[in-house]
Amino acid sequence: MEFYANSINSFKPCIIKQITGLPCPSCGVTRSVLLIVNKSYFSAFMLNPMGYIVVIGMIVLPIWFAYDILFKRESFYFFYVKFEEFIGRRKILFVILFLVAINWIWNIVKHI
Repeated sequence: MEFYANSINSFKPCIIKQITGLPCPSCGVTRSVLLIVNKSYFSAFMLNPMGYIVVIGMIVLPIWFAYDILFKRESFYFFYVKFEEFIGRRKILFVILFLVAINWIWNIVKHI
C-alpha cells in the first residue's frame, strides 16, 4: 500500500499544466486508473471519469486484437472505420466535445 500511496503522489504535472498552470482535460487519468485498479471507484470517478474509458480499453482491446490475430479477422478494423464515421457526425462530435469541455472545467474547478 505504501508504494501505491507514493506512486499516486509522485506524478509530475503534464506539459500543459507546467506551461499554463491549468490542467488539461486528461489530467488525472493515470491516477484515476490507479485508483480503479486499487478498487477506489468513487475516488477514481471524482478525480477524472475518463479513467474508466482507459480501463475499459486496457481490458477489451488486447482481447479483441488477440481474437483478430488468432482467427485472422479484421473486426477491430471494421469497428474502427464505423466508429470514426459515427463520431464524425456533427451532433455526435458536438456532444463529445461538450463532455470533454465539461471534464476540463471540472479539472480546473477541482484544482487537479
